[in-house]
Amino acid sequence: MPNEDKMSPPSVDDNDSLSPTNSRGDDDENSQHPRKRQRVRLSCLECRRRKLSCDRGYPCQRCLKSGTPDRCTYETKSGVVLNASSGVPPAFAQLDSRRNGELAMGGTKETDMSLVREAAKDHDRIRRLELEVAQLKTQLTRQAMSSFDGSTVAGTNSPHTQKDESTDTPANDPCANTHQMEKCWHQYSDGGANSELRFFRGKEFRTRYFGPHNATMAFIELTGLCPFMKETADEWLKPVKAHDRKDRKKRKEDRDKFYAQPDPRLEALLPPKEQVDALVEVYIDQFEQMHRIIHIPTFRREYSEFWENPAESRYAAFTALVLAIIAVANCIHTHESMRFTGMISNAQTTAEKYIKAVEEWQDKQSVKHRKLIHYQIACLLYLGKRVNTVKKKRFWTNSGALIQDGISVGLHREPSHMSGKISVYNQEMRRRIWATVQEFDMQASFDHGLPTLVSQLHYDVQPPRNLDDEDFDEDTTQLPPSKHGKEYTFSSYQNLARQSLPLRMELSRLLCGPPGEIDYDQVIRYTNDITHEIDSLPSWEHNNNNTHGGKRPLLAYTLLHVQLRQYIIPLHQPFLKLRKSNAKYQYSEIIYYNAARDIVLLHDKLYEQGIRCLNFLREDTLTTAVNLCSVTMLQPRGSTNMIMINSQHTVKLLEKCLLMKEDRLLRTGNNEPWGYSIMCSSLGLLEAHLGTKTTEQAKASSAERFVNLHYKLLANQEPPVSSQQSELSKIPGLEVPERPKSVTPFSFQGYPSSHNTVDGLLPQPLPWMSSSMDPQVSLHGDFSPALVADSVLAAKTQQQSFNPDFSLEALGLNLNELWGESSSQRSSYLIPHIRQHQPDPFFTSSLTFDKSSPKVTMAPSVLRLASWLAAAASFVSAAPIQARAVIDHDAVVGFSETVPSGTVGALYLKYKPYLKVVNGCVPFPAVDAAGNTGGGLATSGSSNGGCSSSTGQVYARGGSYNGAYAIMYSYYMPKDSPSSGLGHRHDWENTVVWLSAASDSATVLGVAVSAHGEYDTKTSGISWTDTTHPRVGYQSIWPVNHQMIFTSDQGGQQPLIAWESLTDAARIALENTDFGSANVPMKEANFNNNLGKAAL
Repeated sequence: MPNEDKMSPPSVDDNDSLSPTNSRGDDDENSQHPRKRQRVRLSCLECRRRKLSCDRGYPCQRCLKSGTPDRCTYETKSGVVLNASSGVPPAFAQLDSRRNGELAMGGTKETDMSLVREAAKDHDRIRRLELEVAQLKTQLTRQAMSSFDGSTVAGTNSPHTQKDESTDTPANDPCANTHQMEKCWHQYSDGGANSELRFFRGKEFRTRYFGPHNATMAFIELTGLCPFMKETADEWLKPVKAHDRKDRKKRKEDRDKFYAQPDPRLEALLPPKEQVDALVEVYIDQFEQMHRIIHIPTFRREYSEFWENPAESRYAAFTALVLAIIAVANCIHTHESMRFTGMISNAQTTAEKYIKAVEEWQDKQSVKHRKLIHYQIACLLYLGKRVNTVKKKRFWTNSGALIQDGISVGLHREPSHMSGKISVYNQEMRRRIWATVQEFDMQASFDHGLPTLVSQLHYDVQPPRNLDDEDFDEDTTQLPPSKHGKEYTFSSYQNLARQSLPLRMELSRLLCGPPGEIDYDQVIRYTNDITHEIDSLPSWEHNNNNTHGGKRPLLAYTLLHVQLRQYIIPLHQPFLKLRKSNAKYQYSEIIYYNAARDIVLLHDKLYEQGIRCLNFLREDTLTTAVNLCSVTMLQPRGSTNMIMINSQHTVKLLEKCLLMKEDRLLRTGNNEPWGYSIMCSSLGLLEAHLGTKTTEQAKASSAERFVNLHYKLLANQEPPVSSQQSELSKIPGLEVPERPKSVTPFSFQGYPSSHNTVDGLLPQPLPWMSSSMDPQVSLHGDFSPALVADSVLAAKTQQQSFNPDFSLEALGLNLNELWGESSSQRSSYLIPHIRQHQPDPFFTSSLTFDKSSPKVTMAPSVLRLASWLAAAASFVSAAPIQARAVIDHDAVVGFSETVPSGTVGALYLKYKPYLKVVNGCVPFPAVDAAGNTGGGLATSGSSNGGCSSSTGQVYARGGSYNGAYAIMYSYYMPKDSPSSGLGHRHDWENTVVWLSAASDSATVLGVAVSAHGEYDTKTSGISWTDTTHPRVGYQSIWPVNHQMIFTSDQGGQQPLIAWESLTDAARIALENTDFGSANVPMKEANFNNNLGKAAL
């Protein structure tokens, strides 16, 4: 090339032209400042960084004394950094000789760089030899120290007495003291993923992971810490035996001995072996094909040994594991007879007892020394709580706790990279446990609408391999390769679920993020991504016919599909109502409907094969029923679009959802009525919208279905225990424990029948008693005349009759609340107080004579409700009840203002509240001097219909609680109805004023107002009238029932009657009268309990 000479590197002579003599150039018009020659740094870079003097040794003494000779580096004139820890290599001495004028003439840069590369090649080898020498010196020093028999080593110099001389050699090489830490540091200091694992400690499942930015990183940066601590311990602590090492061997032996001991309390809970065997098979057959928690062959071997050993030699951990497993499967397994105590099945009660016992045992175990079995138990406990609906509101926090425990032991990091002390078996089990808790957290986050903890977590653990458990065991040294995804194994779900995990976590972040940030283009893109993931899933069609005990690919197939399709519904939900304004959103309606429909069909296919575990783990039957109803209700009646054409199919899908929900409730019972009542109402609402039923027919059908399920639960009740009779006779008038007032606006009102009437006939069935006690009762309500006559005679003998306005509320059987209470309270609810008055025409009008048969027939719904009344009458026959009248709510004559004399009465009046009724009824007197009580009002009409005006009454009662004095002011309203048809008959609310003492000089501590069985409290910010009368209100925010509130608006006051000033008849009436869903707050059974709830 013509310009090749111009491109050649400059020679040494050319470099000389840049010497100080020539660097300034000619003294012409050049305006640039002359370039200064860069001085060579003579000190090592470590001393220069610390701004200390350096003796310029190779390595220098400061770096040697600090235990970091490898950091002693020098910079040469050529810019090369020289590591001085292994002395001065000849090549570097030659390179750096320029500063002494020793560079041979004619040398070139190419020669310099070749020498650098040659020297660098030997540097690693020299460093390794240096570390070996340091290790040998440390061993020799330890041997010398042991000869002193525990005394201080002579000649040991502390960092404060050592001289800065190159000839000084410490007795203990500081480098040896930090050898292990340096080894750990150098192992991961080269960057990459492994650099974050340098503080991973432990083996197998006894591991701890601290993360890359934990506080222990400061130990490495603090120079000289390790030698200083060791010298201090040797010189000052060891002679006084203050630094004795732990007896690790003995402690380990004690731990192993304690671990091998049985737990008598857990052993006592174990059912017979035959029953446990069946439950274990149910668990393995269904749950282990979704969430891999146990290694089945290993478990079966230990399980066989478990039963072969006597109970006193079984170790408690495995007993806890077995109890946790059968707690998961107890309700799913089909028992010979499903019995109920209250509204909860005995199977669910037993499972909850297992869970509580195992959880208490687990909490006592050491977190530091846990094994694989402890993490298996933790996962099974969470699984058992979900299946049995134990503490449902804590599912998200419980799954988050499992995630945190997993992170703390490093389950989220790939175990093969962490340590050589984790066996191949435990590596795979760590992957399975992490995948299990990760899916727990993902589903709990979706159900609660809260973010998942793993969405922002960096993890590199590999997915569990698609292997059968028989493919590896505890002795395996190398895992076989994962099988192809089309080959089904018990681990197929976990292996394939990992593929869609990044997309699901991204959707979780999006849905839990700020509202309004997602646009429709994103929704379409994410829908396509979900569809792509679904299409990539294998079908395993050839394995779908496996029998019980074998592989069930349909279970994994359903869960893989459902957990992806569920995200389509919230993605498109905001755009459904925009369809009327923009036709492009019709796509959202269709994809939304298809996703909900497919989820129902997938669950139904499982249900047909008797696989119930997924229905117990998820609430898809509830959510999809509501989703299908809502999207269909958005379509105009008479439309011919796809959704309306399939409307009858949609009704059948809702009925399938109801059947699956009923099956679950008939196995577990339920302590919450919302789910099933919402599903019943959704079906009725859809039928009314489609025109297949009138509104009244749809309401009646929904209520009938709801009541029928309740009857089925009652029909399988355990026989009443003998102690019930004595419990009822403890107090006169059948004391009913307090129940929190329902916020549920659902109530079932009876509706009259058009049948011909026969007066005086009353059935006497008792559905939860044995057949010998109730031989004639059937679901169709057929009775012989003799039975009816006996019933009438029994009713007349007991002088009991029915309320004039019949409803479940009047029976004290508000089903919503009945399902939400403990079993001891539920049984009491079945014993309502029956008052004397004229027979109800609702019942008599529902009885007819069948001319073709000498039987009396009653409408089925009326039969069941009347049966509960007859049962209540039989229960109360042994408890004498004072005859009192139930009169119209506005016919009750209240008391004039009366308080006891003295300080207490003065306090009652001084702090009497001003009540502002925002909406609903005003207060009415609840009882008169003779003990007659108000019958309340039905929930029809406006919220204050028939109860908008009254002089009212406020009931006051005081008492001491936790060192303070409380005055409770109670109000009675004839009904609690947000709007027509919602709410319930009767309402009691109250306000509690807290004082420092029961004296004239007392100060106000705070005020509490009742709200749905609980209390809202304030200690400041309260509005007062005349400085002592708090301003409170009575309000309902539709559709929720009424409650007391704090307000700044001044209302009115009512005549006050003190509890002490009531007549005996009135006080007994308030103690014994059943006000349905409302509870008299100041009666003996409730007063102290309410003060506890209202405490500040």
